[in-house]
Amino acid sequence: MVAINAELELIGSALDHTESLRHSPPMRWLLLINLLAVVLLSGAVAIVIEGTPVGTGTSSTLSAILDDTNPLVEGIQESAEAHEPMSALQDDADVTTDQTSISEPENREAEVEASHVEPARIANDIGLVAAPDAPIPLPAPRTKETETVEAEPAEIEPRPITRSDAEQDKNDEPAPLVVATEGDFAPFNYVDVAGKPAGFDIDIAKELCGRLERQCVFEVRPWADLIPSLRRGDIDLIAASMRIPSTRPDGVMFSNPYYGSRGRFVSSKGAGISGPGLLRVAGSQIAVQQGSVHEAYLEAQFAEVDLVRTRSLSEALQNVLEGKVEAAFGDNAAVLRWATEQACCTTLGNPISDESFFGEGIGLVVQEKDRVLLDALNAQLQEMLTDGTSGRLSDRYFGGSIY
Repeated sequence: MVAINAELELIGSALDHTESLRHSPPMRWLLLINLLAVVLLSGAVAIVIEGTPVGTGTSSTLSAILDDTNPLVEGIQESAEAHEPMSALQDDADVTTDQTSISEPENREAEVEASHVEPARIANDIGLVAAPDAPIPLPAPRTKETETVEAEPAEIEPRPITRSDAEQDKNDEPAPLVVATEGDFAPFNYVDVAGKPAGFDIDIAKELCGRLERQCVFEVRPWADLIPSLRRGDIDLIAASMRIPSTRPDGVMFSNPYYGSRGRFVSSKGAGISGPGLLRVAGSQIAVQQGSVHEAYLEAQFAEVDLVRTRSLSEALQNVLEGKVEAAFGDNAAVLRWATEQACCTTLGNPISDESFFGEGIGLVVQEKDRVLLDALNAQLQEMLTDGTSGRLSDRYFGGSIY
């Protein structure tokens, strides 16, 4: 405003000292128009420099210029009164003066109505704040709003079972146990009419395989090859009525006994032998399986007799049946069953117990490294004794318990 007033004083002074312009009406109006242009331009500059709102600065400046008390306006009015031809223009000037005399609140209200938006609303919407000593409003700093959204856990659909999964499960199953037996020691182990291993030993082994949930494959091998086959790893288990020795052989382990081990003599009824003591006659012939503990016992306790060594107990018993020998010596259970079935023959005396020869009983045999398998077998054998399974199998084959 100071700059504008200075401009007005300068212009008024120029008019006062320019006598020729005061008496020239066209020049006066041209000067007035230029004056208005300068005022408007000065107002715009003031708005930019001072930050004065548009409505307020322009309105008050025009009011000050066109006010009746302004010396410049008074000078112009005096010139107009001195020259009558300019009366019409003077009327227009009066109208202009009246229109530019609008109060400041009315100008602001008109500007707001033209924009159809309230000023306070504009400031709030665009985030403007007044900075100290700043002519132009500055934008307020914005803070980034961060919305935390908790992600829901994604549902994991079960993967369909594929053929490879089934094959993998199959591969994870333990391999079948290979169980070997002699197949020539009826009724404990023999080959049935279908060519498959059968007998008391086989039924015990099958019961154990079922309880352990293991598949078992049965093979028939010569007696002398059973232990070597186990040591080589060709088989996993021996179920062949093998006695538990007092001195364990290397590379193998025996289970707890699944039936007792004792020896017994059998003879023909027509031989006239009432007891084992009568066999201690020089020249008596007793059939026995070669390589068995029964052979070892006879060699130690009946040195005076002639031993007829056979490949199996069955062959030894057959020699008795055919009258080739006075007696045969073998396992108590096997001899008892055979004598019961044969009307020609009978057992001699009571079963003979000698742990140094016959061991602790009859057990299963596994490799020395298979401790886990051995422990599982022993646990199930005890269960079979407790729940009566072993007794039922013994009754089926021998008519009583042979444990």
